[in-house]
Amino acid sequence: MVTALKQHVVESELERELILDSALTQDRLELTIFPTEKCNFRCVYCYEDFAIGRMKPAIIAGIMRLLDNRAVDLQHLQISWFGGEPLLAYPVMKQLCTYAQELASSFKFSFISNITTNGYALDEARLLEMTGFGIRHFQISLDGDAAAHNTTRLRADGAGTFDTIWANLVLFNRLADAGLLHNAKVLVRVHLHPDNIASVEALIERIKANLNPKHFNIFLKNIGHYGGANDANVKIFEGDKKDYIDITHRIYEDVADYLEPSTDKTYVCYASKANAFLIRADGTLAKCTVALADSRNSIGRILENGQLQLADGKLAPWLHALDSMNTQDLGCPVMNLAKV
Repeated sequence: MVTALKQHVVESELERELILDSALTQDRLELTIFPTEKCNFRCVYCYEDFAIGRMKPAIIAGIMRLLDNRAVDLQHLQISWFGGEPLLAYPVMKQLCTYAQELASSFKFSFISNITTNGYALDEARLLEMTGFGIRHFQISLDGDAAAHNTTRLRADGAGTFDTIWANLVLFNRLADAGLLHNAKVLVRVHLHPDNIASVEALIERIKANLNPKHFNIFLKNIGHYGGANDANVKIFEGDKKDYIDITHRIYEDVADYLEPSTDKTYVCYASKANAFLIRADGTLAKCTVALADSRNSIGRILENGQLQLADGKLAPWLHALDSMNTQDLGCPVMNLAKV
């Protein structure tokens, strides 16, 4: 569970070595892939523009060639699915996960996959198939119970989304209880803002009554201003203020069974790692899933032959924390890009 990032320098030589090994080693590759940047939702705080459609065959081929090129040296491959809503391009996900799974079997490296999804397009057949081809971790967001959620996480046509998402979570719980989902889990990301606290507390009671903590974790996140067109109209908590901290502590105490074990390890964002890349639906290489409109976040392209064509000087600023070992920069390098 990632909490507020406090600024200090990693002083333990062993921890420094572990961070550098994880972030620099060539036998590890972490890809965040946008199979499409279109979305069937229009969440009021969203920062994306949905301008890029489904990934074209040449980009898919480039990713497959990249995996071919790297397979012989890999020990671990992680593919994270993001969007837009990645399930709108489900065939792309299936094709690439199946290919990665086959390579992992042939070259004896580990392969894991996860997805950040709004959860609306899940069904039984899809859940069984996805967990079968390697997607074992799902992150799905709720903005409180039905009434509050349906004011902020809306379909593109303006309709509410809570009932469908909740039904899919209950479905996941049933299939997981039956042992059909390969020990997959869901991280329920519960968004907080000043007007939905009572609704979030009602949602927590609903979760506790219906979802097995063996299959579900809970993570609280205050919504933020990320450059979306509606930022001026979205009320947010300041994450370092006492009222927000008190609320999150109270809720976390109530859902102790749903929390991942705590760790003392320094959190290192994927964007701080030299062996982690975003591949957007148009083939652009990036580092951060939030700063999509920031030109500093476009660092190159993937070519059809699988080569990563990096623009001069664009990658290095994202990796500065591997030198400074400042924990705040390691956890969110985009915050200090201007200082590099």
